[in-house]
Amino acid sequence: MKLDFLRSDGFSQLSFNECGQERCLPNKVFKFTAKKYHLFHYVFSGKGYLEINGKKYELGKGMLFYIPPKVSPKYYPDSNNPWAYAWL
Repeated sequence: MKLDFLRSDGFSQLSFNECGQERCLPNKVFKFTAKKYHLFHYVFSGKGYLEINGKKYELGKGMLFYIPPKVSPKYYPDSNNPWAYAWL
């Protein structure tokens, strides 16, 4: 399937960089490498935690979280109810 709408060569201010999804294991900690672009995560199920700019947030099903450019947060699933999420 050709996804022309994902091509970024026609946009000077908006471009698509990556996407994916993951169903996390209970003890997986992700130390994020700072990116040059904006990143959004949507939580499909379970819950987890985001630590960013010195604050900790509990996130769960139906929530969206944002990681701005040049920021290196830490995020991880709840050990009893690990999350599944997608990012864009």
